[in-house]
Amino acid sequence: MLTSLRPGALARMPEEGLAYPERPLWARLVFALDRLLQRRHGVSDYTCNPNCVFRIAIGQLRSPVALSDGTVAFPGDRSLDLHFWNEHIPAAPRESHTLRWACKFKRSLEQSFRELSRFLLNEPELADIQIIRADINLDMLHLVAAHYGFEEISDLPTLSFWSHLHRFGENILYWLLELACNSGHTWPNKFWRSRRSMYLSRAALAEHT
Repeated sequence: MLTSLRPGALARMPEEGLAYPERPLWARLVFALDRLLQRRHGVSDYTCNPNCVFRIAIGQLRSPVALSDGTVAFPGDRSLDLHFWNEHIPAAPRESHTLRWACKFKRSLEQSFRELSRFLLNEPELADIQIIRADINLDMLHLVAAHYGFEEISDLPTLSFWSHLHRFGENILYWLLELACNSGHTWPNKFWRSRRSMYLSRAALAEHT
């Protein structure tokens, strides 16, 4: 269950700063829906850096986590959950992803992690959080996450009918967001998505940044 961060802990980006006039109206409407859902689930900004590609929420672990650096956490412990800040993801060029786009995205990732490390250092109320979690739902993205120190831990609970229905709705939203991020220039090539839960220790984040 997600809970909101206290309002004073966040560096808020003004809503008008999130607008991307070069993107069509339908794409901006998709982003607006995504922001509405993120607010409902307590997802918040942690920096005003326009190159940051993550937002965060406070989560709760459902199963034990033991990472290679010795960090151990238990069910019920709080985690810091990463969510993509979709409006800030560089739009792919019309001819699909290029090396230039990949380099730009890599720089955005590195800035995002540095800003996250700085944010955690300045928030004593989050001192108990030792695990950063990301639910990966794009092919190959888990390899990128592993490059930054994330570790995959199998967590395959039996899903109820409503959980499957919820994931179907998520797939629709993810498909629309991917289309919107590219302003309709490149159509998503996949609708059904697998999920991977990946974890990074707070110590590893500090070491890598």
